[in-house]
Amino acid sequence: MRWEEVREQFPNEWVVCEALKSRSEDGYWLVDEVAVIDRFDDSTVAMKRYYELHREQPYR
Repeated sequence: MRWEEVREQFPNEWVVCEALKSRSEDGYWLVDEVAVIDRFDDSTVAMKRYYELHREQPYR
């Protein structure tokens, strides 16, 4: 799913995503495709979920 599609489908929600396809260009990391892992109404809960996932698999 492209970022624009994520924004359309979840306009007023916080999402935890995984980059599926990305590239580096002119010193910037550009994400071309993502998978939505979870969605939340509260940013604090979304960040908590992100940190959980990152602790479980830090290099994912």
